[in-house]
Amino acid sequence: MIHCGPRLGKLSSHQFSSATRKHSLGDCLNATPIQAGLFKQNVLLETQRGERIFRGRSHYSWQYPKERFFANFLAEQTNLPTPRPYLIDKSLEHFDYDFALMPKMPGIQLSDQLLLKSLSGDDLKKIAHQLGQTLRVLQHFQAPFYGEFDELTNKVVSYEESYDQQLLKKVQALIEASNMTRQTISNDEERNLMAIFKKYLERVLISSPVITLQDYKADNTCVTKNNDDWQVTGIFDLMEARFGHCLEDLPRQYATYIDAQQLDLANEFLLGYNLDESDLPLLDCFIIIDRLIVWEYVCRNIKSWQEESFLKWVQNYCLTDLSSLC
Repeated sequence: MIHCGPRLGKLSSHQFSSATRKHSLGDCLNATPIQAGLFKQNVLLETQRGERIFRGRSHYSWQYPKERFFANFLAEQTNLPTPRPYLIDKSLEHFDYDFALMPKMPGIQLSDQLLLKSLSGDDLKKIAHQLGQTLRVLQHFQAPFYGEFDELTNKVVSYEESYDQQLLKKVQALIEASNMTRQTISNDEERNLMAIFKKYLERVLISSPVITLQDYKADNTCVTKNNDDWQVTGIFDLMEARFGHCLEDLPRQYATYIDAQQLDLANEFLLGYNLDESDLPLLDCFIIIDRLIVWEYVCRNIKSWQEESFLKWVQNYCLTDLSSLC
């Protein structure tokens, strides 16, 4: 038996082989649980038809259909490398949960921390720059509206309200959830945050929507070195994708660099994206929203969270002085 973690449980080679044979991939020759990732949902399979990623026990019924939709849509609209074909199996014939099978993307997976430590500082800067450039390419497709994937119709449908109002509702829900057990965001902080959002979020209405992944970061990409340059050769983990604003996909990776005290890489990432300085206040709004997601998760799951002031904490990530934005 192969112990695949608390989410997937103990699985046998026979189970994997029966699943891969059903989908014309031949026998499973080897199965290795992937340690990266918060939810331990993935297993690397070596099959007779090449390496595949097994993704088991979906979070929601729409997760795999949505990931398949955007894997196809991204490849068709931008030519960027995504995992295709994305095979979904909800039959429960082989496991007591649904699963998906997709090709392993070529190159180095940037969630491999040991490998990252072996790269030179120059390589890391080039990768950061390429991540920013690739995000620009991803956003070449101009969406017709702001919207979310709909499982019933298998397409993206428009939000019923304006996108700035959609974002404000999300902010309010995150603040309320963060304060569910104890007040971690004070009334004064909430008033200051809402003043910033109401002042700047309306700017999204004069922008053309694009494909946003919501979790665009190095951990969800593969890269390959060609001579002295690096190229993104895989983009995956598309569960949170939608039609959104172009600046929404900058905060997650930027914050990752800040957390790692790699300010030079954070700046190189923004340089590769070619960020316009006039976009800084709106980008800070999206940084705050992204950090609210993290803050709410930590408040809900880690009782020893020591930060006392959300505004003081989030200022570490923002590119402007928040007090000047209120």
